[in-house]
Amino acid sequence: MEFYEAWQYLNEHVIFKDEHGFSRFQECIDIEVVKVNPETKAIDDNEALNTKTRVWIECGPYKENTHTHDIELDCGAKSFEKAIIKLAKLVKKVYGNKKKAALLKVQEKYNENWKFDEKQLKL
Repeated sequence: MEFYEAWQYLNEHVIFKDEHGFSRFQECIDIEVVKVNPETKAIDDNEALNTKTRVWIECGPYKENTHTHDIELDCGAKSFEKAIIKLAKLVKKVYGNKKKAALLKVQEKYNENWKFDEKQLKL
């Protein structure tokens, strides 16, 4: 999967759409550019060891007036483009490509806070 394809996949995925079918993907993504210790791939307390730049992404399904964070979608890479490709692969792995199954997975993960009616599941 290349960057453009990954971006379009995420932008059109059902977990990032509002009740009218509009994409809210860009509201669902949190991006950080950090320096990390290349040996641990984490931010070291000793800042001198943090020599490699990484793009970290956190993301979660769209819900109006709520920021969600699905830790299964956390990822990072050397560039924004590579991080987006990783995110697309994770969304596909965790939520799949079938609308009803993806929405039921969201409902399962977020329990009582998220319910879809039959109409939404069929759209």
